[in-house]
Amino acid sequence: MIRKANTSDIEALCKISAQPGLLGYDGSSNYHEWYRELINGKDVIFLVYEKKGEVIGMIMGEPILAKGHLLWALGISHKHSGVGIGLRLLKEYEKRCNEMGYAWIYADGYVGTINPKSAKKLGYHTNGHMFRNYVKEL
Repeated sequence: MIRKANTSDIEALCKISAQPGLLGYDGSSNYHEWYRELINGKDVIFLVYEKKGEVIGMIMGEPILAKGHLLWALGISHKHSGVGIGLRLLKEYEKRCNEMGYAWIYADGYVGTINPKSAKKLGYHTNGHMFRNYVKEL
């Protein structure tokens, strides 16, 4: 089930974030305060995927200028990856962005953390450099 994140999810979200590609620039996954701010932020979309009471996936982003929404992170617990949870979260995120009047989504990631073929198939395009930036017009 996909639902809005709340502050009681923060520990589970930090565990999901402790994976390559989601760790901070300093190698940390200690995002407690940042997650708390985002969960309570205006026009922030912070969703979790919950299965049998356990948070096993998340997606979050916030508004940027020119009717854009910045997709900060999409993460799935390692043992639940590869079964379509990420795609479901992304589709719900895109739907909510569209409903809120945003015209495009900006997402970025290091080469290897985002599959370029999958991104292209989903309608995102990239500049193709070592640090890939993805944009999708809605």
